Amino acid sequence: MSKTVSGSGLRELCIRFRAMTAPMRRLTTIRSVLFPPARRAASSMASAAADTLRPTLVQVHSLGDRGVVIGKGAETGTGTAGGSTASGGSTATGPGTVVVRLYTGAEVTVPASEAQSLTESELEKLPPPPPGSTRKFTEWLTMARVDSTLSELECDVESEANWPNTEMRQVHSGHYVHVNATPLPDPYLIAVGPLARELGLTDAHMCDDLVRILSGDVQGSPLTPWATPYAVSIFGHPIVAPDPFGTGKGYGDGRAVTLGEFAQDGGQPYELQLKGGGTTPFSRGADGRAVLRSSVREFVVQEAMHAFGIRSTRGLSLVGSAEVVGRPWYPPNTAGRPRQPSVMRPERCAIACRAAPSFIRVGHFELYARRVVQGDGDAARQLQLLLLHATRREFPDVLAELSDDASDGDVGTPALVLGFVRAVQSRLIELVVNWISVGYVQGNMNSDNCAVGGHTIDFGPFGFVQKFSPTWNPFTSDPEEKFGFLRQPRAMQLNMVTLARALITLVAATTDSSSDGALKEHASKLQTIVTTEFEAELAGAMHSLRVRKLGLADNSSVTATEALWDDLVGVVEPVEAGGDGVPGLLEVSQMDWTIFWRQLIEIARAGSAQPATAAAMMLGAASYDDVAFERRLPEWVEWVTQWRQLLPSTASTDETVAEMSRASPIYVPREWLLARAYSAAELGDHQPLHEALRVLSSPFTVNGDATVHARYSRPTPPEMLTKAGVAYFS
Repeated sequence: MSKTVSGSGLRELCIRFRAMTAPMRRLTTIRSVLFPPARRAASSMASAAADTLRPTLVQVHSLGDRGVVIGKGAETGTGTAGGSTASGGSTATGPGTVVVRLYTGAEVTVPASEAQSLTESELEKLPPPPPGSTRKFTEWLTMARVDSTLSELECDVESEANWPNTEMRQVHSGHYVHVNATPLPDPYLIAVGPLARELGLTDAHMCDDLVRILSGDVQGSPLTPWATPYAVSIFGHPIVAPDPFGTGKGYGDGRAVTLGEFAQDGGQPYELQLKGGGTTPFSRGADGRAVLRSSVREFVVQEAMHAFGIRSTRGLSLVGSAEVVGRPWYPPNTAGRPRQPSVMRPERCAIACRAAPSFIRVGHFELYARRVVQGDGDAARQLQLLLLHATRREFPDVLAELSDDASDGDVGTPALVLGFVRAVQSRLIELVVNWISVGYVQGNMNSDNCAVGGHTIDFGPFGFVQKFSPTWNPFTSDPEEKFGFLRQPRAMQLNMVTLARALITLVAATTDSSSDGALKEHASKLQTIVTTEFEAELAGAMHSLRVRKLGLADNSSVTATEALWDDLVGVVEPVEAGGDGVPGLLEVSQMDWTIFWRQLIEIARAGSAQPATAAAMMLGAASYDDVAFERRLPEWVEWVTQWRQLLPSTASTDETVAEMSRASPIYVPREWLLARAYSAAELGDHQPLHEALRVLSSPFTVNGDATVHARYSRPTPPEMLTKAGVAYFS
């Protein structure tokens, strides 16, 4: 590969970067690490896919610790740098174009007209890096590390004997297993999230060892990664099925490897986890990898959730690779809604480094409670350690309050259990109500996908409601729609029941409850919390949601507000009742959930002087079927009239519009836009991905680029409403 890349503009950029940062290391030619050709895998399928995944780029140069320079190959003369996609996105075009892409995701293009030779001798003149500059990220890891998991919880006693713990096995004890992450070959950094700045990472940290470590190569770093075991209940029903051994001792983090916990200057500690970091004892025979498709989806949506103001895991980095694995998918032009994909296709691997205050799940508590019941003599103690640890990390105020109330400062287990359960429940109710606000469907709300800290986690078969259906779920393995859109509060309640069931086991095992009456009293209190208290708190949170989205006053009549809401969404029967419920105006008019609320804001902006019929007709912009909407127009006129009557007379139009606008985003991560981003990324074009990150970072503000605004605010294209892998997936 030549060491010549052209552009007087490039030379100016190098000078500019040297002025902005510490002296940069020598610009050297490296292998194509940004968009590497697909490495030929052992399987014939992956081998056949190599040509398909090979991008057009032929030159890549490292630009210090800041980013990379992508040069268009002279042998092609014209075309795109970064590859082109069916979506029309590209990084840059033109013969001899040079693009500088920083590790932070920003890009600068040098026009072809400025192209000159930047010779090898000029490259050699760039100053070498200061000592240790390529290990800035390692230094940060060392200084910021806190790792309360390692100091407060216990390691599997067989962990050392089974090192590197990358083979499937039963794990009989402990809260975690030390594992050796499996590095991605030929890694390239695709994106770094805003969280990096919050953690104190600067441009100086965007260096070689950041890419290396966040792609799974932790050799020589201060890290001792781990994975954790947990159990699972589906809709409140305990199961053992995911465990290949049938004992409950082989299920847990199957491809997620925790690097550690880190905090900046005493701030919020974050646990950093590599999703796709390789096999662990809990991989159940799978390959331990995540693919670029799912990694792009998760990286984008968790940052969108944060921008919505919804608790969520965050994205620190996204790293791609030349490695290819097979994944089941749908044949072209798949009709209907099959439960499972029927073909295997090759996909590029990736690792997303995700962050959260903790990744402790309801399923973690379930695991140790099951072991208590099975007679494991140490399980109760380990469950108690987990409870204290989770409370310290997620609810330190609860622990402090209980300690103040205790006469001797010693918090008893029953009191801690009650305080913890109430705190978890409040967070989860807040979470699920916020999901409804933005139209989010988690898809698979089992206990192992439910974080006790109340943040959105495990972005798998998720989706955002487009054409409204109250029980819509894109996950084909949920045909009865028990995890459907407006049924999610019930699924969350059953996870709370699961948590309470696990913790009453702890109370029974650790408290002097020789009296059956004392234990029954504890159980009764827990039952009241997850039933009566849950329903009351949920009702209050839903009322608050309704008044915000409808622009009503906080003291609006609960009965009138609920009736207005039910006219929109219908009446949804619990899945246990087996009924179909009553459809609302949104469903029968085939309305888009997100666009409907924005159109309602425009009606509020127009004011009461606008005739009700004209106002109602504005809602037609949210319908996927003009005929269906027009058929219901009289009902919409009546609904708009009733809604206007409930609007607060003391609030100005501007105040009402502002309140409604804060509750209903303009942009949400529609699946067809995520598909556009990951399809382009598969071919080496990251522009659609960075565009999505940029737009969704301000979802309540109109994007200044009219083309981009139109793309993200429009209804989903009709063909995408039924497309396999976009409208639904397993």
